[in-house]
This record gives sequence, C-alpha cells and structure tokens, in this order.
Amino acid sequence: MFLAPFILIAAIIYTVARTLTTNDSAPQSTSYLRYRATMRKRLKAAIIPPIAAAVILTTYGIVAQALDPTNPNVVPEPLRITLGLLWWPGICLFPLLAMLLTEKTTRPSGPPVATLAPRGTRELIPRWLLRFVSSICLIAALTPLILVSPLGATRIMRSANNPPTVNYSVDGTDIWMAYVVFLVAAILTVSVIRVTIRRRDIDPITGSDGWSRSGTAVRALCVLYIPAALVIVNGLTVPRNAALAYLDHIRAGGESIDGWPRWLASTAPAYIADGTSAMLMLGVVVALVIFARPPMPRALALTAESPIPAPHHNTNDPNDPNDQAAAR
Repeated sequence: MFLAPFILIAAIIYTVARTLTTNDSAPQSTSYLRYRATMRKRLKAAIIPPIAAAVILTTYGIVAQALDPTNPNVVPEPLRITLGLLWWPGICLFPLLAMLLTEKTTRPSGPPVATLAPRGTRELIPRWLLRFVSSICLIAALTPLILVSPLGATRIMRSANNPPTVNYSVDGTDIWMAYVVFLVAAILTVSVIRVTIRRRDIDPITGSDGWSRSGTAVRALCVLYIPAALVIVNGLTVPRNAALAYLDHIRAGGESIDGWPRWLASTAPAYIADGTSAMLMLGVVVALVIFARPPMPRALALTAESPIPAPHHNTNDPNDPNDQAAAR
C-alpha cells in the first residue's frame, strides 16, 4: 500500500498527458478535428485546476509542517476547505461538466444531414466496460444499507475478565459524503451520455460521429467509476472495524454479541476488506488510463475510418441531365 499514492499520481500524470495529446488513429475530418480541439481545451480547463489545488495543498502542508512541527493545523481552514473541494469532488465533477457543455454546444457547421452513425449505448461502449461499471455502481448504490445492518449498530462490549468496556459505534459521515458525490456524478454521467447520443451529426462524410460519441460516453463511465469505488471502499471500513473490535472483545474474555456471527471475530474480514479496497483503487488507475485513450469497438473504428460512399445516379432516369449528356 506504500506505493499506492505514487501509482495514482503516475496514472493522473499519464491521463493528463495522453488526454491533451493528439491521436493519430482518429478521423482527420475538419468537423471532427474542430470538435476534438474544443473537447480537449475544456477537459484541460477541468482537469488542471483540481490537480493544481492538490499540489498546492500538499506542498503548503509539507513546508508549513517542516517550519512548525508543533502546529497540527498548519493549513488555514478557509484555504484547506477551498483547495480540498477543488480537488475532491472537483476532479470527478469538472470533467463531466466539461463534456456535457461540449456536447450541448456542438453544432454541425453546415445544414443538418442524417447519417447512419451508431447511437446506441451497446454500440458506442464496449460491453465489458458497460457491465463492469454498472455492477460497481449497483453495489455502490446499495452500500449505505450496511449502516442499518447489525454491523452498523452501536454496541457496548463488556468484558467481565478484562475491563474497561468498549463502546463500538459507526460514523457514516464519510460514506454519505462519498455517496452524495456519487449521485451527482451519476446524474451528470447519464446526462452526458444522453446528450451525446441525441447530438446532431457533425460529420456526414467520414462517419466520425460514432468515434466522438463513443469516446465521450466511455470517458463519462470512467469518471463515474471513481466516486462509486470510493463509496464501496468507505463502506468496507464498517465490517473491517467491526471484525477487529469483535476480535479484541473476544480475546479479552468477552461473550458473543447478538446479531454478530462468531466467525466475524477474526482477522480474515479485515484482510478481505483491505484486499478488496486495494483492487478497487487499482481500478481507479485503470479507469484513468482508459479515460486517457478510450477503447472503441472494432467495427465502430472501421466505420469511422471509412468514408461514406457518395450517392450514385440512376442511369435509367430520363430527367437526370448527366444521363441525357451520356446518351448524346
């Protein structure tokens, strides 16, 4: 777990670098290039400020702590709150707002032309990604229920052999704060995908609309995964802390607690919770990498690279001037 912060920082740097650089395999039509430039500019404005806030807050804290080690509150409260909110939930919500604004303001440069560009979520988003993120979001949506379970109830653990009494309680503040961010991100993600699907085609020549829609939808899902994973990670602390408290209680000679299974009094639940949390945080790194270069269904990529054939004239039409000239 010591390397986790460094891996996350490296993933963020990679995401910023790859997101703001061009992709040679993307369609090169004028309409798509204009759309991509606008999207990249707004994502830059959405991603860089939260990262800068985190860097400033961390640097300020390290320097102030080094100058005055006896002061635990080295960062002024207004500055800490402002930079903290800018970093989280800003790092999740700002990119979603940038994508939503871009999709809402994107208009075709010429007259609207209906094309056969894919618009369904199953066509635009790889199925494995859609299923995985949907599963994580479903678990996250149900996570607060653990607070009303026996593990979330306040317990007074008394031990006749080894006082004092242990008062066990659960603070659900972190879970509810992460849950609010998750709900807001879910609403924005649904809005982004909905607007992306309904957006008018901007490139009737090369079919790059499928490419642009797929990239935006995949990126929105990757962003949604981050707050969903954090809700689950915060929820896993409840069984973890309950198991360790129960184990200490039993080792001190305490009796079994009603509603808590005996197997809970072991280190296994804590190890399982820690391992699951580590895998979820590793998923955050993977989500950032995918955000930097969204994968695309192969058939959709081939469609984006192939120009749409121009309509041919009907040689049997006597009113077509081209046919009349050919006949003469």
